[in-house]
Amino acid sequence: VGRKLNLPLEPFTEDESYLEVFEALVPWALGAFRPDVLVVQAGADAHFLDPLADLLLTTRAYERLFRLVLEYAEAYAGGRILLTLGGGYSLDATVRVWALLYLVFHGLPLPERLSEGWLREWEASLATSAFKVARQQRPLGLRWSQAHRLALTPSSTWATGSTPCPRASTNPSRVQSKQ
Repeated sequence: VGRKLNLPLEPFTEDESYLEVFEALVPWALGAFRPDVLVVQAGADAHFLDPLADLLLTTRAYERLFRLVLEYAEAYAGGRILLTLGGGYSLDATVRVWALLYLVFHGLPLPERLSEGWLREWEASLATSAFKVARQQRPLGLRWSQAHRLALTPSSTWATGSTPCPRASTNPSRVQSKQ
């Protein structure tokens, strides 16, 4: 019988709070559940560019989460893990998050920036820049204004900064476990 753990977070939760909750509660849950295998849906919908979610994670948080999940698979499930892709309604963010998962899973180095040559080649082949397209979209409220301020520049760094938001609670009474 599978088990899951729901960790409620406040809207607009950012990297630090999300990781604090994750690192405090997931190892505890894995120790209690003693899984044979971890099944992880590696969705990108918690990324700050996602128009449908209320979370504000950066790719730096996703990198940390992916590394932790792999560590937890070793420590709690004998290294057995099934990673699936899903979730994410920002094409730019989803592609970055899934590429990041691939690199972390295979132990490959993570570039700090995409090379200018690579950017020029793809911009030419697509006949437009993803950055130009992103700037032409209409604002979608607070999330969009925050994302727009943090939007990637043509130098395209893998991660971005963050803005203050309320911290998520690590109060165990707010944690719900379902079997």
